[in-house]
Amino acid sequence: MTRQELQPASPVFEQASDWFLKLQNSADPQLLTEFQSWLDSDPDHEEAYLEVLSLWQELDQLTPDADEKTVAPLDSGVAYVTALEEKSNLKTTGQTTYIKRFTQAFALAACVALVAVLTPVHVWQPADYSTATAEQRIIELDDGSKLHLAAQSAVNVDYTASGRQIELLYGEVFFEVASDPRRPFRVQSENQMAQALGTAFNIRLLDNNIQTTLTEGTLKLDLDDQATVIINAGQRVEWDGTGKHRLLKGDYPYLPSWKRNIVRLDRMPLNDVVELLNRNYTPVFRIANPKLREETLQGTLPLNNLETVMKVLQGALNLEFTRVSDQLILIY
Repeated sequence: MTRQELQPASPVFEQASDWFLKLQNSADPQLLTEFQSWLDSDPDHEEAYLEVLSLWQELDQLTPDADEKTVAPLDSGVAYVTALEEKSNLKTTGQTTYIKRFTQAFALAACVALVAVLTPVHVWQPADYSTATAEQRIIELDDGSKLHLAAQSAVNVDYTASGRQIELLYGEVFFEVASDPRRPFRVQSENQMAQALGTAFNIRLLDNNIQTTLTEGTLKLDLDDQATVIINAGQRVEWDGTGKHRLLKGDYPYLPSWKRNIVRLDRMPLNDVVELLNRNYTPVFRIANPKLREETLQGTLPLNNLETVMKVLQGALNLEFTRVSDQLILIY
């Protein structure tokens, strides 16, 4: 598929897709009322919206880690309503209206079931400091330490007289730590604890994978399997949360790659690449072909040029793209 073909299927389908994505990110009653009015205004709207719901269900990509019972079977439910209407041959206005209302209620219920699974974590999880999609932020703490938050990242900060504790909830943060031997500086990331004194380091939390890169000083990592790893400047530890970790040695720049508006790919699975891109770009990318999830990439991608990203991915893995709406791009 060529770049020129990246167009919405139809205006009505694009509107339905936009409503679907809006409802992921909000439980506002006023928005739901507006959505219901949009459904009622034209029979084609209902049909297009149900088509969008069915499409997302059939892809089976959107909830790879979720329990199968989490999401209602959208296509089977719609098929049931349609079959019931045809079997009964309902012709009266009241009966037809009842079926229409039932179908709309089903669509709304299914969308609510998908909200918790599809909404980015930064929408739901409160934090002391956080960033939105494509946003970067520098936080200077009371002791002079600096937290550089990448896009879609969040931390909690707990400073006491005896210690400095940071909790990385999600995302990626570069830490510049002010020296204070009396108060250890610790960062909790899932089941990993990093302790530093007068150190600069970067931690990226991606699903259950944690990548810790030290650019200055010394860092002690305590893992949940009781393993302790001491790393020096220029070293990186990659840990998958199952007790398996890799110690990599290299000449890593002081500033992490995301601070230079690039992401470095070291045989990274496409599924992880897409998650990183979705932190830094809108529209959202979704992988439509499950077989592509574990395809790996090597090299770099820009975090400030969407067209270049798509061209690189297309060339590296022979990918195809479909732009469903201004907010969603499917990868095949």
